[in-house]
Amino acid sequence: MEWYQAKLGFRCLFVYPPDYASVGRDGAEIHFFRMKIDPAKSDWMCYLRVTGIEELYEEYSARGIIHPHGSLERKPWGQKEFAVSDLNGALLRFGESAAASPPRGK
Repeated sequence: MEWYQAKLGFRCLFVYPPDYASVGRDGAEIHFFRMKIDPAKSDWMCYLRVTGIEELYEEYSARGIIHPHGSLERKPWGQKEFAVSDLNGALLRFGESAAASPPRGK
């Protein structure tokens, strides 16, 4: 949770020891559950739909947390997306629909 707060700008919403907690930002919530797995062997991914993706990408770029293959790009279907990895290697992909992001200069 500390990484999500320090690096992604989320704030703690609640902690129910020993194994359930949540963080939130801009109306989004991520809930954490303790699991008995080796994070290095995990292939977890979380998709977060956002608005203002370019500003969020700039914020996370400045913090140096963009995944090496996760730069901001417009997908062929019009969606803008980028990715970061958390401390345990879970991929967090952020996306904004084409309807929510007008073309630049408009």
